[in-house]
Amino acid sequence: MLRSLTAQFVDEALANLLLHRYLWFRRHAPVRGPRPEGFPALFSGDLAEFYAPVPAPVDLMAERTCVRQTSESTVWDCSFPSETTTRWSDNNRVWCRHWQTQAADRGVTLVGVDGIVQLGTRWFRRLATVLNPRGVDVVAVDSPFNFRRTPRGYRPGQLIVGGDLGHQLAVIRQAVLDLWRVILSLQQAGRRVGLLGVSYGGLLSLLTSLRAANLDFLVAIAPPLDILGMLKKRGGTLVRGVRRGIGYQRLDPQLATQVGRPLVP
Repeated sequence: MLRSLTAQFVDEALANLLLHRYLWFRRHAPVRGPRPEGFPALFSGDLAEFYAPVPAPVDLMAERTCVRQTSESTVWDCSFPSETTTRWSDNNRVWCRHWQTQAADRGVTLVGVDGIVQLGTRWFRRLATVLNPRGVDVVAVDSPFNFRRTPRGYRPGQLIVGGDLGHQLAVIRQAVLDLWRVILSLQQAGRRVGLLGVSYGGLLSLLTSLRAANLDFLVAIAPPLDILGMLKKRGGTLVRGVRRGIGYQRLDPQLATQVGRPLVP
């Protein structure tokens, strides 16, 4: 009993720390996103319309910088413009960290996406130490408003949940299109590609797999799958952050079901 209460207390304390230090940092007013009349596809509930147009591949080696080199890998930072433009210039460029194997190359690249408050690439760096010696490349993609794409004055992940329904739909749409573009770019370069996402990144990986073709594998670790169900409950840390953005009023069930279709893997 005491152990259970202690665990609950620690979980709640960490959750409040996450909310106040990151998701509610400086108590910015929720961002207003597109309205149905201005962006009908965003509220259509149609998968093909929501994640359109199909992104154009880009040369990932065109703008890259060598971070370091070891006996197992060469580590690069790559970037390219997002095809989705937002009012925040820091968010309009996609950043990737690429661990390129120095072993016999098997032609396989694992593309990864981290959780909602991404502070670095440690998780995928550790994964690369396992996969690079086996001839597998690892590419970690920064999702919109996360890590190096965080606008000045905000914390990583804060603007992922810090807006109304239109804003949050637009954020997920941009995240999937950016990730899909990385996949298409690698495939065009002759690579076999698989996806791995952690938490929120797991959700993005699952959603991207609905549109991206010819993936070799897909791994989603602890993804938040039942988005609509989460919003109907009082919920934990993520739900509290999301509800502050979209408001605490009761969601219209019909509208929620319609707009939520492209968000359910």
